[in-house]
Amino acid sequence: MPTWRLITLRGEDRTRLGEALDAVGSVDREPGERNPKPFRAELLIALVASPREHPDVPEWEQHATAAGVGHLLQLALWQAGWGVKWRTGHLANSPEVRATHGLADHELLMGWLYVGSIDDALRARLTSSSRPILDPRASLRADAAEP
Repeated sequence: MPTWRLITLRGEDRTRLGEALDAVGSVDREPGERNPKPFRAELLIALVASPREHPDVPEWEQHATAAGVGHLLQLALWQAGWGVKWRTGHLANSPEVRATHGLADHELLMGWLYVGSIDDALRARLTSSSRPILDPRASLRADAAEP
């Protein structure tokens, strides 16, 4: 059984998320105006770490696996032509937001992938970039000695 799960939010799901965020955060809009944050992209994918008791896999490692899933999904969506931004914040695991996502007590909302289209000008800039590829050797070491 996986130690993570994904929840897609579209349409009214995003409205309910906005209402949950408003219930715990300050609201600086006119009364009745919906929270725009969940509508910044066409699709939100909530990434949930759902660790299980396991004698060989500690909880931190299960959280790391869930984060890896989110990162790989983000890369795959970019490769498929979508724009993606991983967002989180101090309200992500508030009781109201957790309830909106139906989270169990042991689960952790690690954030949302905001998935949407990419502006044509940005896409052209990304594909024609002349920036050099980063050299990973600056971050790699052959031993565990102090840096």
